[in-house]
Amino acid sequence: MEKKLKFLDCTLRDGGYYNRWDFSEDLIKSYLKTMSLIGIDVVEIGFRGTSKNSYLGPLAYSSDDYLKQLKISNKTKISVMVNASEILSGNVRKNIGNLFSKKKNSPVTFVRLACHFKEIDKIGAVCNILGKLGYKVIVNLMQISERTNDEVKFAAKYLNDNKNVSCMYFADSLGSMSPADVQKVIKIIRQNFKREIGIHTHDNLGKALSNTIAATSSGVSWIDSTVYGMGRGPGNLKTEIAQIEIAKSQRYLNNIDSMMYLINKHFMPLYKKYLWGTNPFYYIAGKSKIHPTYIQTMLSDNSYNYSTVKEIVNNLKKIDSAKFNPKHLDFTVIKNIRKINWSPERVFKNKDVLILGNGKSSIDHKKSIELFIKKKRPIVLALNSKKNINEKYVDFRIASHPFRILTEISSLSKLRKKIILPYSQLPEHIKNKITKKKIFDFGIKVKKDVFEIHKNFCVVPNNLVFCYALGVINSGKVKNIYLAGFDGYDKNDARHIEMNNSINTYFNSKNKKSLLSITPTIFKIKSKSIYSYI
Repeated sequence: MEKKLKFLDCTLRDGGYYNRWDFSEDLIKSYLKTMSLIGIDVVEIGFRGTSKNSYLGPLAYSSDDYLKQLKISNKTKISVMVNASEILSGNVRKNIGNLFSKKKNSPVTFVRLACHFKEIDKIGAVCNILGKLGYKVIVNLMQISERTNDEVKFAAKYLNDNKNVSCMYFADSLGSMSPADVQKVIKIIRQNFKREIGIHTHDNLGKALSNTIAATSSGVSWIDSTVYGMGRGPGNLKTEIAQIEIAKSQRYLNNIDSMMYLINKHFMPLYKKYLWGTNPFYYIAGKSKIHPTYIQTMLSDNSYNYSTVKEIVNNLKKIDSAKFNPKHLDFTVIKNIRKINWSPERVFKNKDVLILGNGKSSIDHKKSIELFIKKKRPIVLALNSKKNINEKYVDFRIASHPFRILTEISSLSKLRKKIILPYSQLPEHIKNKITKKKIFDFGIKVKKDVFEIHKNFCVVPNNLVFCYALGVINSGKVKNIYLAGFDGYDKNDARHIEMNNSINTYFNSKNKKSLLSITPTIFKIKSKSIYSYI
């Protein structure tokens, strides 16, 4: 007898990444009603996570009390996901006790443990405790494409030996698999795991649907999907298509108007805001087994133009980039410092300096910044090549990241401004693209948690051009440092955290000048309104 497929919709969990799991009550209510109408078996409503030191919405925690007040239909089974790493960190029994009560007191039926391969043989006790509490346990093995046949076999056997594991899921985290790859993995799992199997596909290569169809023909029991494919980066299998093509659901077709209403009212506005879904860069990432977060990070940051993204993707192909590491976006190819003759003191000593960043406030307050410059007459340093104010007010352009220099040198040259950069340390293939005229050479060393100022170079915690600029002008013994256009990012954004850490390192260094932001900022910097000066 053919097994009935089970459809798990994880929109609010996977797609909730974008809004910090803080969907509106109206959306959640409409979503749950629609999932019940079209016959979705299980809704993975969010995470069950430990407390974080930042604001996250209710679906980042999905507490029993919160879920109970949603008045979920008895026909809809609820799943929550837990990162195995959170439970395995410290006392396992205590960690589980802090997150889960007995099943009879909870609306949750399924608990899905998201595991990397290195965690698989450590979660046996976790599965046993959750099983005794009455939950059905699903183990989700991430990045299956990076696992060898022997590793997949080991994981399947290990989980098969634990009777509390009701289903083994695997995720095509990098979106790099083909239907043949999917069938190969399922064959290994089925030979060693004798219970239900599930699949979570990503759409980097546009194969989320074909890969899922291949999985159903090979015997999987569970299928993940999301409304309108909502999910990080390239997105997922679309629920509205899976119900037609895979479920072949008449119930769905009878209620397709409800699904379209849900999409158009709630998810189309989110799509226009967040723009998930595959594109050529995600496609290349999938083909090259590059973690999609690299692409997502760059495309969501206006400081990366498409040429820069292209160059970085080409270099990510040359290294192991299956796991996301923000340092790989830094690509430090700076050489050791050689003899440098230029000293910033010649230009900056006892002068006021304005560092012009690329935040939205530098455009919103453009005319006021220009008026500030006319009145205060500071030396103006603009970061990289972005042109936010009239170029006649800019004295220097400054750059330090080798790939930004490589991809922006033509733009910098066209601006016809003096450029400060670590010229003598750059690779020859970059130096060959630079006209040395109007170049001011100042050295840089990158050393974690260090900020040191020297006559001809600086030691900074990272390759951020902001840190380099602070190194240059502090070496120049300036009078005052003003900042404009340093707005900040979302507080959970890795770039915001890195910037704040850099600022803290700077403030902890010796002989540094104070900083004063004259436009709005959420960084830990003193601020004063630009309008008090003009």
